[in-house]
Amino acid sequence: MSRCFAKLWISALVVLSTTLWWNLDHLLDLDAMTLRACSFEVFGLVQGVFFRKYTQQEAVKLGVVGWIRNTARGTVEGEIQGPEDNYGDMKRWLETKGSPQSEIAKAIFSDERTIDKRDFESFDIRRTR
Repeated sequence: MSRCFAKLWISALVVLSTTLWWNLDHLLDLDAMTLRACSFEVFGLVQGVFFRKYTQQEAVKLGVVGWIRNTARGTVEGEIQGPEDNYGDMKRWLETKGSPQSEIAKAIFSDERTIDKRDFESFDIRRTR
């Protein structure tokens, strides 16, 4: 492939991706969405049952960002942030569903708030604290 063709191809990709992202942002009107955030802790049989992995998958599916980790108390804790509807769906999932082998006793949500922008770019599994 010639250098000129490669530069042209890369330029076309940049323009196309920029246009697609602008259109996606415009269609979803992300700036107009109400973003919600909270901390959470889930109690019950939530360690050793792939709870963190399934939580990460659900968060990605819902477009929610944040993090989760095991605690020394045998619980999982974390933070979620996302558009109000998706945020609510994620909270319900943490309270009632979890991973297939988990047994959720209760979920506590704290520091619930409206935010202007996300503090995270993805949903991460963190090291045990």
